[in-house]
Amino acid sequence: KPTRMTADEVIAELDKLGSYDYVTLSGGNPAILAANMAQLVTKLKERGGTLAVETQGSRWQNWLKDIDQVTLSPKPPSSKMEVNFET
Repeated sequence: KPTRMTADEVIAELDKLGSYDYVTLSGGNPAILAANMAQLVTKLKERGGTLAVETQGSRWQNWLKDIDQVTLSPKPPSSKMEVNFET
């Protein structure tokens, strides 16, 4: 089961891995997680480096303006992908 983490917890885990200058946000659709992702993006941008996100493109979030590279991976109805915007 996925674990929800705060922006500070994510950054602490990244710091444990060592130095980094490029972070990709992906897995599911990060654009669904508006407030938490906005905090994470802000904190990562303050540290410098490059940010990327992979999204299906179903939701716009203002924090996407701060992303350096966006990969759009739309999912057609034929993919039978189920989307739950409540979680």
